[in-house]
Amino acid sequence: MKIHLREVDRHNPNEVDLIVGRCMETILEMVPEFNNDPMLAREVIEDFTFNQMKERIMGATHDPHHKIVVASDLDGEMLGHSIFSIKKDADNFTYGSFFTRYIAPEHRRMGLASRMLQEAEEWMKQMGAQYFLAQTHVKNYKLQNLFRKHGYRVTGPKMARWPYYELRKDI
Repeated sequence: MKIHLREVDRHNPNEVDLIVGRCMETILEMVPEFNNDPMLAREVIEDFTFNQMKERIMGATHDPHHKIVVASDLDGEMLGHSIFSIKKDADNFTYGSFFTRYIAPEHRRMGLASRMLQEAEEWMKQMGAQYFLAQTHVKNYKLQNLFRKHGYRVTGPKMARWPYYELRKDI
């Protein structure tokens, strides 16, 4: 199957809505403390409503330090997305930060997540990143394995609202 990676079409409301829904679905799935319950998530994440998440994601499409990449097949069906950005740490080093990623269940385990990760890393390098950083719940084993496979170190666990690991790769 041929896969095309491209930036999100922010003028396509169906595409943006699908990304927003998948972001919310991923959060509910990956944070066991939420028990897949959006109301529990709202108690912890103030802007965990569809409209607020959409506003946040739409804002990212206008910021040159954020990027949303969509994977689609030749018919245009959206198979997944990845959202990432460029940030500065406390020591003023530039780094690439991963926000969220999603692959439709029927397209998982086909190398698409790796391809999207590599695309993100290339963009981050072009933007001057000195290292890459992601954070994930301690029970998100699939994401931890993906990042390890690509040379990321896992540190932690650390504690915030729930236990998480940092996944870091120095350039």
